Amino acid sequence: MDSNLPQILNDLRAAQNAQNQDVFLRLAETAIQQFPQDRNVKHLLEDAEKEVVHKKLSSELIQNLIQKHDWRALQTAYLKLLSVFPESTNLKTQLAVVENKILHGSEEEQKEFTSAALLKIKTLEDANQWTEAEQACYELLSKKPGDSQIIAKLARIQKTIDTQIDQELSHYFEVAIPLLETEYTAHQNQFVRI
Repeated sequence: MDSNLPQILNDLRAAQNAQNQDVFLRLAETAIQQFPQDRNVKHLLEDAEKEVVHKKLSSELIQNLIQKHDWRALQTAYLKLLSVFPESTNLKTQLAVVENKILHGSEEEQKEFTSAALLKIKTLEDANQWTEAEQACYELLSKKPGDSQIIAKLARIQKTIDTQIDQELSHYFEVAIPLLETEYTAHQNQFVRI
C-alpha cells in the first residue's frame, strides 16, 4: 500500500461527508489516476459520480425542463451528462424515460394533427369544396401513408367528384344534343358525316 493512499482515502471521505460533490469528484478522479487498481478508490469514484449526477439531476435547470415538459431539451441535457458519466445507470434510466415521453409525445402530436386535418377536410366537404378536400387528403396521406381512414375518406371524395362530373356532363349533353339536332335540321349541308 502506498503511503499516500490512507491520506487520500481520508480526504475523499471528508469531501464526501462535507457533501461537496465537485471537490469529491475531482479528488476521486485524481486518486484513480494514482491508484487505478485500488478497490476503495474505485468505489469512492463511483460514489462521487453518483452524487454529482444526482446533484445535476436535481438542478433547477433540469427541474424546469421537466416542469415545462421540454423532453427534447431534457434529452439533450441527459445525453451531455451521460457523455461525462457513461456508467451512470440512473442517467440511463432517466434518458430512457424521456425518450419514451418524446416518442409518446410524437404519437400524440400526430394524432392531434390528424384529427385537426380530418376536421378541416370535413369542413371542406360540408362546403362542397371537393377538389380542395381531395388535395387535403393527398397532403395528409403524404404525412401518414397507408392510413386506412384517410384512404377511405379520399375514395368517398373522389366518388363524389366523379358523380358531380357525371351530373355536369349529363346536364351539358341534355342541353347540347337538342341544340345540335336543331342546328343539323336547319343546316344539314354544313355538317360532315363521319
